[in-house]
Amino acid sequence: MALLYGQTGRLDIALLSQAVQDDSTLRLAATLMTLGLLIKSAMVPLHTWLPAAHARAQAPVSAMLSAVVVAVTLFLTWRLWLGPFAILHSLQTHWLGLTGAVALAWGGIQAALQTRLKLLIAWSTLSQSGYALLMLSLPGPTRSTPTLAPQGLAFDGALQVLLAHGLAKGALFLAAGAIIAAHGHDRMSRLAGSAQHLPMAWLAMALAGASLLGIPPTGGFVGKWWLLQASLESGSVAISAAVLLGTFFTAACLWRLFDIGLCPCPGARQRRPPQPVPIAPPATWPCWRWGWPPWPGSGG
Repeated sequence: MALLYGQTGRLDIALLSQAVQDDSTLRLAATLMTLGLLIKSAMVPLHTWLPAAHARAQAPVSAMLSAVVVAVTLFLTWRLWLGPFAILHSLQTHWLGLTGAVALAWGGIQAALQTRLKLLIAWSTLSQSGYALLMLSLPGPTRSTPTLAPQGLAFDGALQVLLAHGLAKGALFLAAGAIIAAHGHDRMSRLAGSAQHLPMAWLAMALAGASLLGIPPTGGFVGKWWLLQASLESGSVAISAAVLLGTFFTAACLWRLFDIGLCPCPGARQRRPPQPVPIAPPATWPCWRWGWPPWPGSGG
């Protein structure tokens, strides 16, 4: 901010967009500010603080951290790169898109490998945040081309994904808090059959998971559809592949989660009913007592 103010004498975002020039000072300021925002949004490879914070935080704090803090930071990144930094439509934006794709893949892989419920949701947050940076690598408006249809559709899609993600992650963390309060832990290996005892909590997780996965007609589906349509219209096949890859990893995490929660509880398996033992009529008791009918091998 000091570099921008020293060069232009302005701090208003709209006025900065008109006053900045594509030079080394602007590139250095953009790099430093973006680096700080990527740390706050826990973007790969600056993400190490987020899983640890979620593991120790209470459920309401985790919901606020994932749904609000990360989302606001990403939204501020958009405002800068669609405003004062839009003139830097070169290598920087491609690096941001690559960072978002790496976050989608790495966060999804780590989420699928977690053994604790809150850590799985936390790593999923890291993965879903990657969608926000994919939009910045699409062809966007500049001073010479102030409007471009794919950019508008991409922004609407990314904004819809960010909003749906915030609502879904808030619901997931609050539902996880109810499950942890009931069981006293969040070890997934010991949550088998939990849906039988906490159906409302798991129903909330199912609805939130459907939005994260992008199942119609959820908000997550609308956002991903718009983002995918914008990437196809702009010819960005790599962005389209990243969107589909992120959906695949989300499906893998949710499959693993609900496979544990919905499976029958080991202690609740029904025992096989005992087979009825045939009892001979009382009239035959004397015959058995006297050795008739003869048993096999009795020689009678």
